[in-house]
Amino acid sequence: MDDEDVGVMMDYVEKFSINEVFVKVTLKDGMLANENVDIFDSPNENQIITVYENATSARISPGGSQNERTMLSAKWSYVIQDVGQVFEEGVENFRKCLVKFAYQCGFQFEYLKNDKRRVTAVCKYKEAKVFPWRIHTFVNINNGFFYIRTFNKYCGVVLCRSKKIRISTEIVGELKVGDIRIMPRMTPTDVVEQVRDKYGINVTYYVAWNATNKARGAVFGDHRSSYSALIAYLKEGERANPGSVFDVQYVQETLAFKRCFIAFSGCLIGFRACRPMIQIDGTFLKGKFGGILLSAVSKDANDVHGENDDNWDWFLALLKYAIKDDRVFTFISDKQHGILVRVKKVFPDSFHSFCLKHMTGNLNNKFKGVPTGYMEAIVSQFISCVFEFSKTSFNKKIEKLKASGSTRIANFLNDLPYHNWVALSQLGECVF
Repeated sequence: MDDEDVGVMMDYVEKFSINEVFVKVTLKDGMLANENVDIFDSPNENQIITVYENATSARISPGGSQNERTMLSAKWSYVIQDVGQVFEEGVENFRKCLVKFAYQCGFQFEYLKNDKRRVTAVCKYKEAKVFPWRIHTFVNINNGFFYIRTFNKYCGVVLCRSKKIRISTEIVGELKVGDIRIMPRMTPTDVVEQVRDKYGINVTYYVAWNATNKARGAVFGDHRSSYSALIAYLKEGERANPGSVFDVQYVQETLAFKRCFIAFSGCLIGFRACRPMIQIDGTFLKGKFGGILLSAVSKDANDVHGENDDNWDWFLALLKYAIKDDRVFTFISDKQHGILVRVKKVFPDSFHSFCLKHMTGNLNNKFKGVPTGYMEAIVSQFISCVFEFSKTSFNKKIEKLKASGSTRIANFLNDLPYHNWVALSQLGECVF
């Protein structure tokens, strides 16, 4: 028994208004300890302290250290009280309360009966006890409430603080719903730390991750139901934002969601005052159902199954219809072949440039494993070529780059048409 066990014992003393506690203190060799032993003095490692309801040894009075910080879980020792207590939310609410009660009071239990109509739980170590802890609840079919019918709250136990009670994902999720509502970007790591600091509970990252998702779903709705609300959302968008362009498509056979295009009127109007430049890209969505987010500079976006030709045709055609602009545009993207072909098909008079960040990222990948200084020099020379507006200077710099980068840079440039990345080509100069 340590200080924590004594604290739990004192919780019982206060809760059940116990006037006296009898403690039997035995040494390992079987000798009875001094009857005047002070239970609040830490015993040496050779002592075993066992607490029985009917013990006849040393007598103590309620007390104990008040230095420990009170955890928010302290009130859990009162969620289950006595016969006749009502759980209006039904069996699930009772089970959660039972887990909280067992955790805070420091014991383990097991179910004898556990269904929608009745639940009976007993102390896990019932075979070793004369009067084991036991609770029986049943449902009232008239109102669906759960009631405690019998409750043996006293038993001859070896009082110990169990660390083996597992707090479920549902309980942790309920604990963090309020915090998620205030801080939607809360991470599982944050949940692990806060649950430990505020409740004294150690949960795994996996439990925290699931709990965070459940709490976020309770506050903002889950991913699955959001698809069902999509049509209503777009109709409201049309009403509140006249001139917006929306399009939703479903798989004909199964009515499963396929893709969605969203362009708000305010964004489209604002774009007409911007430079005729559109950056397009696709990125993977990390939600439960995955997908791809295709985006343009005006923040038009849609969820699709992948960056294939059909999806790009559909997206760019709707983009052209939405912006209703006859200017000649410059598109910026990565060098994915599908984007190159589809942009030229839908916007035949447009310029198409590769994104510098994507290009330098690909160049770094080509030179993996080489000294950092050498790689940085190659990237610096390449960027200098990109922004060169003199044909003579460009030719000198590109030859220097090829000499410095050898075969790797040659292969990299062979897959990179000059007119898609050299600034000089945007002025109509031929750099081949």
